[in-house]
Amino acid sequence: GIIARGFIQSEGCWLRISGYYKLDFAALLVTVSEFVLKYFRETGVTLRPFRLLRVFRAITRIKTFGGVKAIINTLKQGSGQILTVVLILLFFVAGFSIFGMAIFSHSSRRR
Repeated sequence: GIIARGFIQSEGCWLRISGYYKLDFAALLVTVSEFVLKYFRETGVTLRPFRLLRVFRAITRIKTFGGVKAIINTLKQGSGQILTVVLILLFFVAGFSIFGMAIFSHSSRRR
């Protein structure tokens, strides 16, 4: 498929056909990035949360999970609302962090 249709350039290329192929490509990029970072012994960067892409990649290959497409489409449709909730959560966490630092900033000086 990739050689016959092309990779990115043409209209019916491999990467533009399906969202599953984009997911496969993202999982491949994360895997290669982890390998390169491990090769150069970069310890400050972690890509462990992105390992979930590998799980979705394996599930999409199994045809017995018919609801996988429905789950991914639902997550895609609700991503804007999920992002809004996460941003509000981060706002409150930042607010309480600042409030906590203001209250307890003097308690660390006693030690």
